[in-house]
Amino acid sequence: MNRRFFTAMGLSSMLPYLNASNNVSEKKTKRFICLANPFGMHKESFWPKSFGKDFEITKTLEPLKALKNDFSLFSNMTHGVRGGHIAQAAVLTTLLPSQAQAYKEGMQSLDQKIAEFNRSKTRFPSLVLGLHKPSGFRSSLSWTRTGTLIPTIYSPNKLFNLLFAQPVKGEVSKSEFKLKSKKSIIDGLLTEVNTLNRKLSINDQDKIEQSLGSIREVEKELHLQEKWLKKDIPKVDLSTVHDNQNIDVNLKNTADLAFLALKTDQTRVVTIDCDMNYHGLSHHGKLEDKIKELVKIETIQMKALASIITKLKYSKDPLNEGDNMLENTVVLFASGLGNGNSHSNEDLPIILAGGGFKHGRHIKENVKLGHLFVSILESVGVDSTFKNFNTPFPGY
Repeated sequence: MNRRFFTAMGLSSMLPYLNASNNVSEKKTKRFICLANPFGMHKESFWPKSFGKDFEITKTLEPLKALKNDFSLFSNMTHGVRGGHIAQAAVLTTLLPSQAQAYKEGMQSLDQKIAEFNRSKTRFPSLVLGLHKPSGFRSSLSWTRTGTLIPTIYSPNKLFNLLFAQPVKGEVSKSEFKLKSKKSIIDGLLTEVNTLNRKLSINDQDKIEQSLGSIREVEKELHLQEKWLKKDIPKVDLSTVHDNQNIDVNLKNTADLAFLALKTDQTRVVTIDCDMNYHGLSHHGKLEDKIKELVKIETIQMKALASIITKLKYSKDPLNEGDNMLENTVVLFASGLGNGNSHSNEDLPIILAGGGFKHGRHIKENVKLGHLFVSILESVGVDSTFKNFNTPFPGY
């Protein structure tokens, strides 16, 4: 593709903790960005022992020290899915592919539900980014309704070119031709399928209909690309970002570009898979040398999170006069595992910042992650349900 596209549960004791700014005008433009890692966190280095406003900043949380009043930390959180690494697929879906048919939204992840709402408003409905292509149990954070994994962009250099490379003379007309060719292929394929359907049994028609989900997703994207093809690409004061063999540098570059993508309103939805190829370290077996390296990697992830929150906090919101960007951007850090060493899916590390919520607390409640997703969706003006969850997290 052309590079230019791509409370019913409310507890009164919790009300002072986190309270969304319900009086914020619905006309304000909202954004969402999520950083997620696949292996949880080393609990002794990550989790504070105290709760409420006076929670201590632990070794892993040190990069967030200056932002203590700008984020909330949630203990005792679970997405309700078991299976160790397999359950990482549920980090933004709260379910596994085998469970998706029971819900009208199917396997659709949180970011893609928000992206669907913003689909025609930005050049890219969402950006799905990563650092290291995983193998086996997962390959993306983001899922469509039909259970299709959205491809991940792993190269900061490709991401920069996608967002900010200016087209050379003649490129737009060439892209228009390619776009029309792709649309023609899709239209022809759908026509053939419709003709074939009339000759098939109802059961066979149902099977074909289920397999058409991905094709229809492509068709939607092609129609959206037409709208943005001739619009100017934003210019930023940043030289081309080169891929780096140091994956921590790639994370920094990816986070910086994600911020710029939000600031220039090329997208309002971003996910970053922070897998830094450290599966072996997550199974540290309580060996000190491995734990030291593991905590170093997890601290790098917190630095990236802190960098994004800081940039949003100190940047004027170009779409909401008088606000900073953090006020209108939900920032989520999450993992589908609580403890990689034991493959536990309990006590997921969940950090939330921005979005109009009141922060500065370490909160422990026996409430599933889906209720927090309901709160996030309400804050960005999308919906008040997610899968089988229809009540927000207590106090939101």
